[in-house]
Amino acid sequence: MDLEEAVRKAAALAAELNRTEIYGMVKGSSYPDWTWNPRPGYFVGNTNPVPDKGIPSLNLQDNGQGYRTFEARQVPQVTAFPATLAMAATWDEELGREWGEALGREFFAKGANVLLGPGLNVHRVARNGRNIEYLSGESGYLGSRLVRGYVEGVHSQHVLTVMKHFIANHQETIRSDVDAQVTNRTLFETYYPPFQGAVDAGCLAAMCAYNKVNGEHACGNSEILTDHLRSHLQYKGWVMSDWWATHSFAAVDGLDQEMPGNCISTKPDWQTFFTPTNLDTLPDEKVQDMATRILTGVVRYGLMENPVCSPSEGGCLDEQFDVVATSRKHQQLARKIVADSVILLKNDGDVLPFTRDLKKIALLGSACDPPNDVEKLLKQWDLPNYYTMGGSGRVVPNNPLSILKAVEEYCSISGCEVVAELNDTVEDALSIAKGADVAVICSATTSSEGNDRPSLSVDQESYVVEVATHLTNISKVSISIIPGAIVIPWIDHVDAALAVFLAGEATGTGILDVLSGFVTPGGKLPVTFPLEETDAIQPCENATCEYTEALFAGFPWYEDKEVAFPFGHGLSYTKFSYELLSLGPLCEGEILPGHPGQRPPGRPGTLRQPGGRPGRPGRPGRPGGRPGRPNHDVLVCAEVKLLNAGPVRGSEVVQLYLGFPEGLDEPQKLLRGFSKVQLPPGRAAYVKLPLSAREISIWSEESLWHIPNGTFKVFIGSSSRDIRAEAEFVVANGQVAFNSSAQV
Repeated sequence: MDLEEAVRKAAALAAELNRTEIYGMVKGSSYPDWTWNPRPGYFVGNTNPVPDKGIPSLNLQDNGQGYRTFEARQVPQVTAFPATLAMAATWDEELGREWGEALGREFFAKGANVLLGPGLNVHRVARNGRNIEYLSGESGYLGSRLVRGYVEGVHSQHVLTVMKHFIANHQETIRSDVDAQVTNRTLFETYYPPFQGAVDAGCLAAMCAYNKVNGEHACGNSEILTDHLRSHLQYKGWVMSDWWATHSFAAVDGLDQEMPGNCISTKPDWQTFFTPTNLDTLPDEKVQDMATRILTGVVRYGLMENPVCSPSEGGCLDEQFDVVATSRKHQQLARKIVADSVILLKNDGDVLPFTRDLKKIALLGSACDPPNDVEKLLKQWDLPNYYTMGGSGRVVPNNPLSILKAVEEYCSISGCEVVAELNDTVEDALSIAKGADVAVICSATTSSEGNDRPSLSVDQESYVVEVATHLTNISKVSISIIPGAIVIPWIDHVDAALAVFLAGEATGTGILDVLSGFVTPGGKLPVTFPLEETDAIQPCENATCEYTEALFAGFPWYEDKEVAFPFGHGLSYTKFSYELLSLGPLCEGEILPGHPGQRPPGRPGTLRQPGGRPGRPGRPGRPGGRPGRPNHDVLVCAEVKLLNAGPVRGSEVVQLYLGFPEGLDEPQKLLRGFSKVQLPPGRAAYVKLPLSAREISIWSEESLWHIPNGTFKVFIGSSSRDIRAEAEFVVANGQVAFNSSAQV
């Protein structure tokens, strides 16, 4: 069903409801007085159904790595997937869609018809405790691309998605009081794009954030909820509060639903405002609009035709505690996501993958075999471990396989020996590693909602540095299991290094697939690994938080700094060569496979100009359309030949970065295109990377979205700093012209 029809039907349905029925939809119900977990049979968010009209209760459940578990009997019933940031590291839109479908199936099976995700905030503060939940990493463009498959996949299972946290939820330090002082231009260009991507993908539920934005709490900020979200982003769905994030009767400011709907007796500031008395002050048109916005997603995605259980009178107890939602297929998918998210940071001497002649593997460090104490986790809602985050996004894993256990299984088949030091004792590690063919040094750290990370160091940093420095005459591989960016001071003392974001139940098996060469690594960093802790933006300690970096948040913050590993970095067991074939106005067709040395008919061997004449203008840019939104017309297209010049099959993410004309206060490079390509050895693909009016536009208060005049630079590369080709085009009064040469 298209959006306009869904809105019409939702409005007609809302018109049949009385105020009491609508009040049961705009305010949560049945949450206990003081606990971070819902009552048995209920969900973290619940609304009242309207049975006479066929309207189901909305059963809202948290998500960060899958269906949130809060009782022991649920733990083996759902899949503990990798974290959302791990999906970002795959840079794989179709894998994200497959994941979304699996998430939707499990939520629906467990009785939930609203999934509280995806988290989309662009990483500003590297230490943010919730970065692990956010799909965008350090690029709003990356999030805007990856979110479509996720959203559409979940919706295909008759489960709604909720884009969160709108907006500027960039730190957990004083998160309810911090006031993000940020310009509209920065919001529109840097922080809104992933949310716009979710809107364009059909997301019809949004969650506002705890923090303030320019002096007003996000959940009562009419400028961002009404002017920006509804008018400029053309959002037709509803806005719910984060849990107890309201500070006033914000229905008049654009809030449609208050969650969880009850006050907390021990928390004087945690009150409810969507009371019947307050709601009675609203005109009928406003109440109808709130109900219509909530019902639009219900109507569009078939929640009435595919109802879930209703929590009242124990109606969801079976789904919550008896239904097994996980499956072998979902467990295999979890393993695939882990393997595809592994980032090969370094591989000097081709130490990896393991070779068949390995006789002895030393596994060093407690993170090689971390515990997973289910009982302990369930007693504290925000307790993390090395498999899962802490807080509302946590999914407690059931018997996750560690790196040690996975390697032991591998060696039981291949005939190698495994020795291990698991107490983080340097002397023991050096002794145990003697005589081994390779030493795998494990490290990890965690993060949780409610607190920012104390540093960017892994918990075993000194241990890893000491062991890596003093081990000699042995190949050394470091593996870091992490919730975001880290510093990596041991990197010069190891031959190879892997990084993987919190990976859930398939941690060991997914990593082993890469170590063994069963999977060729293809993950790319969605964040930057800074050289020093102080190089990153730090959380604000005072309530007033000035975003003085403006558009230079995310990976552009580091553009004039030396870094350990840049945004977009990730090596492979094979080698890829790049050739920029053309930069022009046409971008027809899909990625085309070909043999090395062969070119599909009609593809020239040098940079192609429109009509063959250098500098001829292309189509005019038309940034019009709906107010404040540039259109999607393709104005520029880069065609790249990618050749797998190495010995094994592998994937590469071809990345396009754009440099805007000088004098606009834009970063030197912004991600504006990418394509993930799988190739067997010796084969080539011809990759089209389009740039639309949206991608080459900037925002101003006077002109809203518009395409500036001047010379644009196009950078094609394997990361934000590994640039393989460059070219330029010029815009003058909406006309695009192309230069006649490129640097390759």
